[in-house]
Amino acid sequence: MTIELALAEAETQRRGFSLTRLATHRLPRENLGYYRHQGWTKCGGDGDKIYMHKTIPASGHSGP
Repeated sequence: MTIELALAEAETQRRGFSLTRLATHRLPRENLGYYRHQGWTKCGGDGDKIYMHKTIPASGHSGP
């Protein structure tokens, strides 16, 4: 996993959200496989964009 994805997922969890989303380009085609391998699910597309989401487990603490 890239540092950017790890940071985005950690921030999603820190803020108490359970879902995060991203948009990526259809090409290269390996993008979709890479994100699926990291736990992301395709939830749509528009032109050259693919939209994906990932459920983030609760952090186990409350508050910011």
